[in-house]
Amino acid sequence: LNWLAEDTLRRGDEINDTLLERYALATCFLSWINNNANTQWMNQTGWMTTDSVCDWFNITCNDMEEVTSIVLRENNLVGEIPTEISLLSSLDILDLSQNQISGAIPTEIGVLTNLGTLGLSLNRILGIIPTEIGYLTKMADFFLYSNYIGGVLPSEIGNLTLLQDLEIQDNPIGGTLPSEIGNLKSLKTIHAGGHFDGGINGTIPSEIGLCINLEFIQITQTLITGSIPTQVGMLSNLQTVFLDNNQISGSLPSVMGSCGSLSVISLNANKITGPIPSEIGMLTNLKGIRATNNKLTGSIPPSIG
Repeated sequence: LNWLAEDTLRRGDEINDTLLERYALATCFLSWINNNANTQWMNQTGWMTTDSVCDWFNITCNDMEEVTSIVLRENNLVGEIPTEISLLSSLDILDLSQNQISGAIPTEIGVLTNLGTLGLSLNRILGIIPTEIGYLTKMADFFLYSNYIGGVLPSEIGNLTLLQDLEIQDNPIGGTLPSEIGNLKSLKTIHAGGHFDGGINGTIPSEIGLCINLEFIQITQTLITGSIPTQVGMLSNLQTVFLDNNQISGSLPSVMGSCGSLSVISLNANKITGPIPSEIGMLTNLKGIRATNNKLTGSIPPSIG
């Protein structure tokens, strides 16, 4: 990083927040270049030059020239997320999706308390979701799908009361869905599961009924057992439910007829028993219900048509 020191001396800059951010970004660049394979980013315009970091490719700054956004999705990044990223204290968006990012999510991610969007999907990330994620109370979008992340969904996720999109599918995440998920009153989308080798287990927490803005549920290919909680009937904004390929049992709750916005119900390959309740016919927006490979009895109620 001699260029950084030399440029600082040339400008006569003091060691301040601007310099620290410049250092953090330089560390990111060096961490995400695979020198052994002699690979380069798809676009690295401006990076590691003496230009203002605000002019580097896909870096956005605020009026005070503080870095607020790094969007480098699908840009051939290779390597780990450096701990120095925590120096970018004004960062609102970090999107590194569709690259070859590896290693674990650093615990220092919890220092980025202004983070609103974290996109790390479609990479090679290992390890666990650190509990420090609970410090990111401004986060609205959390995308981790299609990695190699294990462990559990930590209960600290319940601290993210502004969270709208939670997508952690296609990871070997195990354990139960924490009851603290009920704290996520702004949540619109939850997508989990999709991993047959182990995976999420336990039951769907009844607290999910407290997620009053929930529109989309997809929890598939897990080891989840038990019945669909009746509290789902409280989700008046719910539009789509995919609960295929689980171990869900019990009957289909009649209170689902109260989910007036519901248009798609998919429950294939479970152990659901009993008849389809006639209350489902109250769902005037319903376009389809799929429930093959279950233990349903009786006929389709006339109210469904």
